[in-house]
Amino acid sequence: MAEETARIKLPPKIAVVAPSGRGKTMSLRNFGSELGLINIEYKELPFADKFKHHALCQNWGQAYNKLIEYAQAPDIQAIGLDSFSMYLDSLMMDARKTKKGFDVFNYYNENIANLLNTIKRCPKPVIMFAHPEWVQDDGGMKERRIAVKGKEFEGAVEKHFSTVVYADVEINPLNPKERKYKFILNSDGTNSAKCPPHYFGEEVNEIPNDCKYLLDTILSK
Repeated sequence: MAEETARIKLPPKIAVVAPSGRGKTMSLRNFGSELGLINIEYKELPFADKFKHHALCQNWGQAYNKLIEYAQAPDIQAIGLDSFSMYLDSLMMDARKTKKGFDVFNYYNENIANLLNTIKRCPKPVIMFAHPEWVQDDGGMKERRIAVKGKEFEGAVEKHFSTVVYADVEINPLNPKERKYKFILNSDGTNSAKCPPHYFGEEVNEIPNDCKYLLDTILSK
């Protein structure tokens, strides 16, 4: 009988994608001191701050260094990066201040690659928030993808993440105050959502807007 091969399970890397106002940051509300939050958005949380490790970062360099630090901290079990979009804005501002000509995007692309590779190889789960943009493929089809300036990473950020969910909200037309925040797990052809089917089942396409529930479910499989 052939020997069974042990299953290799890497720490999950999750991207949560949505425009502002869809509950991305709010989805962290059920985490406690086990999460290290890198807040390059430099904004107040929409819930009581329960995080022992909460870094308000003023630029991409500070955020990157915190990612390295949190990856090594023994009391941090998971890392949140809020957000990739602000990280890119800060990086591009730095590139335009310090570089000229083609070196601007060379510097920009090199440091995007460094971030994504560092996340991919991080020994802990990482949850990264990002804004979407519409990307057109060679066949003229449009799809929402994680937004990034330039062509090198356009439509390609998702490959660094095992799970990509889209945050959305349903508003009751009869009662606008009644809102249902949710995560979309699978692509409908207009977005880049993806989630391995053994996490929630092939028939499940939506779950509550809750990163703790999402991560705990993934880790339990």
